[in-house]
Amino acid sequence: MKKIFFATTNKSKWKDFEIWCSNIDYERMTPFDIPKSLWPKFEENGTTHEENARIKALNWSRVVSDMFILANDCGLDIPALGKNWEAVLTKRAVGGDKISDLEKIKKFIEIMKDLKGEDRAMRWHDAIAIAKDGKIFGTSTAEGPKGYAIEKLPDNPVIIPGAALATADFRPEYWKVYSEFTDKEMKQSDQYMIKPFQKLIVETVK
Repeated sequence: MKKIFFATTNKSKWKDFEIWCSNIDYERMTPFDIPKSLWPKFEENGTTHEENARIKALNWSRVVSDMFILANDCGLDIPALGKNWEAVLTKRAVGGDKISDLEKIKKFIEIMKDLKGEDRAMRWHDAIAIAKDGKIFGTSTAEGPKGYAIEKLPDNPVIIPGAALATADFRPEYWKVYSEFTDKEMKQSDQYMIKPFQKLIVETVK
């Protein structure tokens, strides 16, 4: 059975990784299966999500040998913000790891406060990369369906730990924010990335 290393310490992403790998038999490993002293230190300085996914996969593949490394990078594209917003810097733009998920949501709402109507439209952009022993074996990118930034925080927000902005992503076709989706609804909405990502993983991890 092939081993696949999920190259993220964000446990909320593991569910996505598992869905992407669901068409193959594999044994999962994560950063928490190796000593923290071995975790690589590197800068995510790519100009695209694909470049950042490659950076993550390559750096982890140099400390975790003889298995496929699966890495991901994603961010929000918000055209109306223009040069005031870069999708590849989404996490850093709302506070990075320094503040809580709730504070990230509040900061995002503040960033979007002057935008109205269609100017509040946004899309997730995703990318994955697969590496092994210091070599990239494949990459894939995807663009999500259009959502809209919420204007105010609800009284009892549903927050997915590690995925704060899912609470701010309103999807009119479901009439609720992404964090309130059922598992079935998430899979339906995420087909834009599930299918191409599954295809790459099946073709690569043989």
